[in-house]
Amino acid sequence: MISVQSSTPAAFLLENSFNPASYSQPGDRLPIQRLGKQFFLPVAKIVWIGTKHRLVYAYTENKQHVLDFGMEELYSRLASGTFFRIHRSVIVNLKQIEKITPLSDGRCQLTMKDFMHSAVLVSRYRTADFMKAVRSMH
Repeated sequence: MISVQSSTPAAFLLENSFNPASYSQPGDRLPIQRLGKQFFLPVAKIVWIGTKHRLVYAYTENKQHVLDFGMEELYSRLASGTFFRIHRSVIVNLKQIEKITPLSDGRCQLTMKDFMHSAVLVSRYRTADFMKAVRSMH
């Protein structure tokens, strides 16, 4: 095995700095930072993901976690068939929906199985595809 050393301390730090993409396999788990330490959040525990004040949060049954990914990258990493992007700022785990309430304007409101029983809206433009995805889960 060949050992390669970095030419400068700065180069070493740059090469070994935290890079979220290098720490998880797509569809497996996501790296999160909490209290200055790195942990891995199993994707199966995610109930839904949403943005608030320019940050991306993953909601589980008992906590919310800040993620260091954009929504596009997250959606491409998550298991297809289990997660669905219902709005440009919301991705839901189809297995973690508690209730679907149709609204008069053609949208749906979902009640999720997280610790807050969050209510999230399905975009009017994604409602038909969402309902197809839900039917295919059962």
